[in-house]
Amino acid sequence: MNPRPAADRATGSRWILIGGLAGGLFGVAVMARLMPQHRMIDYPGVDQVIRSVSPMANAALFLTGGLLGWAGSMARKRSALLPFLSGLSFSALMAFVLTFWMYAEANESDVGRTDLEGNQQSIAAALYASVDDRLAAAAQLGARSGDAPNDEWLAAARTFEVDFRGTIALALLNTQGEIEPGSTVPPEQADRLKSDLGGIAAAARAGDRAMTAHGTHVIMATPASGGRVLVAMVDATALVQPISAGIAPDLALTVNISGPGSERVIIESSAQGVAILEPPAECTFGTAGLLWTVQLRPTSGWIDSHHHRANTIILLLGAIASFACALAIRSLSTEVSARAAREFADRAAQGASARARISAHARDAISQEASHVIRARLRETARALDAATDSRGNDASRAEALQRIGASLTHAETEVAALLEATPHTRVVQAEHAAEIDHHYASAVLEFPGGPTVSLSEPVSAETMAQIQRELGSSTFAVITSDNPMSIPGSPHANMLRRSVLALELRNAKLVHRPVIGRSADGKWSENGFAISASIGEADALSEIHGQRAYYWFNGSYFLIHGMTADHGAIRLPRTPSASPET
Repeated sequence: MNPRPAADRATGSRWILIGGLAGGLFGVAVMARLMPQHRMIDYPGVDQVIRSVSPMANAALFLTGGLLGWAGSMARKRSALLPFLSGLSFSALMAFVLTFWMYAEANESDVGRTDLEGNQQSIAAALYASVDDRLAAAAQLGARSGDAPNDEWLAAARTFEVDFRGTIALALLNTQGEIEPGSTVPPEQADRLKSDLGGIAAAARAGDRAMTAHGTHVIMATPASGGRVLVAMVDATALVQPISAGIAPDLALTVNISGPGSERVIIESSAQGVAILEPPAECTFGTAGLLWTVQLRPTSGWIDSHHHRANTIILLLGAIASFACALAIRSLSTEVSARAAREFADRAAQGASARARISAHARDAISQEASHVIRARLRETARALDAATDSRGNDASRAEALQRIGASLTHAETEVAALLEATPHTRVVQAEHAAEIDHHYASAVLEFPGGPTVSLSEPVSAETMAQIQRELGSSTFAVITSDNPMSIPGSPHANMLRRSVLALELRNAKLVHRPVIGRSADGKWSENGFAISASIGEADALSEIHGQRAYYWFNGSYFLIHGMTADHGAIRLPRTPSASPET
């Protein structure tokens, strides 16, 4: 059971979460930065949260943008860019949807406040007209009072009380401030009228209308005949009630009555209003010395009834679309990972097959070369033996022949050992030479007999490689040597034998090849090898069989150092300070 898929899924989930959090923080900062100024939405809690971030939106945008860039670079380094983008896409799209929704809500709130302002103005106009009608009717009643209230005047006073609801008292005051007989004043209000009139009675005698507020009542004074004053006490709630009855039940009406020298009277309708953050501006008007302030406040029911369901639908569809986009990117990430795994598995299978084929050719080549070496040494030994046993020779010639026999046998042993010796693959050797690979391989010069000469520390042009590609019949090829396995210097004779084996392997495998010399730029070292029209799997097998730590691969555009490590990492050439291994 392979635990790697589960680990990959866990890693991908973590990067999805990191991308979502980073994108979410950045999205909140963007929303705060784009928050409509001097406008609000109908959800006070959300509005307050966004506006609390707004003063530091620029700093938050800078910090979260840096965090987002850092997280993205870390995801790229860990090959988790697609999972990171999956989470980021969800939060980014949601931020866009929420910003669009926020502006839609602000527009809706503007329309609602405009509606409320219009209603306020209508209510204020109706209240002003009602108060003005009462004052005008009171002035007419006072003018008809004559020398003393008669039956006709008393009937008109009763009609006034009926027509204008909420009239508690209607009295005529003589010049001494006494209430004249016939006035419709409840006994409990008589003293109150006398004590509360104050300056409005004097103003009425001077020919002006005057009003004052006391408790929950409004007192109006108008001039009457004979220097008298007509006083009307009105219940303020009854005055406002007919007007408030005409508004929507989910709107709360507040009327504030105030004036110099009078108490403040506040009248509220029965609805419990929930004030929005920026209620409409109050409507005010003045009449007969009193200032009337009218304000409408929407309740949550009014907000809900004026809320466009399309906004909620847009928000819901946007969330679904964001989630679908994140799933699509996540699915793409899974597919890319699966494709990479399949390609790696296919490459491993091809490499195994190529290694098996090349190994078979290598065994044949080593066997053939070893047989050639042994036959050659046997012939040389036989000739030396004939000379040593020739009766016609002298003692010196026979001694020299015996020495040749010993040298031939020694050379045979050495040459066969060079062909059959084990390739040094120990960790110690690899560690000792790992630091040298980048220097030697990246700065080498490749000399192709008959041209061209390629410096790997500089970019390679297409024209330079065209001749090699034509000769090999392939746009891609590998450059491999069999000299000095694992970069351990060998004797020239041993390297020549290994090179003969490599050439024989390539002929047996029918791989098109041509010689090439790899050397340092200063010419202090060089190795002979071949440019080979082979697949990567075949190149891996050849390089592994001959104990090489890396080989060159030309992909049709540029050279790479193809390492023979477990992950087969590749370094693009020419090497630059910012270059990083490719896989």
